[in-house]
Amino acid sequence: MKSFIKFISIITFSLAYLLFIVIMMFPSAIDKFPLMKDNKYIILFIIGIINVVALISYLSSLKLKSWVFTAILLTGTVWLFPPLNFTYIGIPFQITYLIVGLIIFINPKMLMKKIII
Repeated sequence: MKSFIKFISIITFSLAYLLFIVIMMFPSAIDKFPLMKDNKYIILFIIGIINVVALISYLSSLKLKSWVFTAILLTGTVWLFPPLNFTYIGIPFQITYLIVGLIIFINPKMLMKKIII
């Protein structure tokens, strides 16, 4: 189950940021697709929420430092409120979420608690 949640988390993480970057960089190109024209932010919102829930579920199974869980939880709130993505709060939160998320997927041992026996 842990590997399935990690898989879902990686896929939605990638999709959410890919769609977010495409919407920010090429807004007129994305409007050419009939499904995406009026629903691009709703689709981004749904993928982002699935991403946050899956990532928090995956993090709860790891023994990470408390600040990592808090950072993901705090910066993940920007996916719950899509208008925040385009504010002075949303952009640093997105960058922090991206960096911490990438570290979690690439090298989670760097953020784990050190257990002294």
